[in-house]
This record gives sequence, structure tokens and C-alpha cells, in this order.
Amino acid sequence: MEDSLKQQLKDVGYNGKFDLSSLIEACGDDFQLTKWDLNSNWIASTEIYYDDAGYQDDIGKGKTPLIAVAKLYIKLNKK
Repeated sequence: MEDSLKQQLKDVGYNGKFDLSSLIEACGDDFQLTKWDLNSNWIASTEIYYDDAGYQDDIGKGKTPLIAVAKLYIKLNKK
């Protein structure tokens, strides 16, 4: 995992291991990880819901599952 992504995780308070299973666990319930073949990216997301603005979700995208999940964790934990 790139150093800047590790630093961003630390900046939002992540203190766990920088491996896929630890990050998935830290993202909590309603977690999903899928391969988005159109752009060869992985998509990590939380529960998808609808509101008046339309389709909403929290996602992280990356070339590997680890990067996608790390980006999702960062998005979910921004202060």
C-alpha cells in the first residue's frame, strides 16, 4: 500500500494493521466489495440507500481490493 494512503489512514485515526481483512472489519456492517470490470477497479462500499437527492452511497475505488477498502475507511472516518 502506498505511503500516502497509510498516512491518510493514520490521519483519520486508524490504528489497526494495514491488511485487507483488518480494514474490512474496521469498515463495519453492510460492507460490500465488488470488481467493477468496466474500468478494472475494485469498489468497496457501505449499504446503499435512496433519498430525495437520488442514489447515495459511500464508496472507495482502487486498482486493488486493499486500496479500495482503505479509501472507503478514510471516507467513512473523515473528521
